[in-house]
Amino acid sequence: MAALNIIDAVISFIGLKLDLIQEANPLMGYIYNQHPFLFLLVKLSFSFLLYSFLYANKIPTKNIVKYTTYTAVVVYSFVFSLHIYWIVKI
Repeated sequence: MAALNIIDAVISFIGLKLDLIQEANPLMGYIYNQHPFLFLLVKLSFSFLLYSFLYANKIPTKNIVKYTTYTAVVVYSFVFSLHIYWIVKI
């Protein structure tokens, strides 16, 4: 999920910079409008947080965390696939 987030962050940043896409998330759109590199920093910080859990070997093991993570991966993969489809279509 962290790797998908990094790729999505870079692709979104480039797409927004080149005016190929618009940010659909109002919060991220606001952050991008404040400063594009702040947008990239916020997006990448999530990946850094996930990798830090892996590095520290502090991955939560409760079932609710596992199921929430699995759901997030499925939803994020779907959103990422949509982004790729839209970029290829352009």
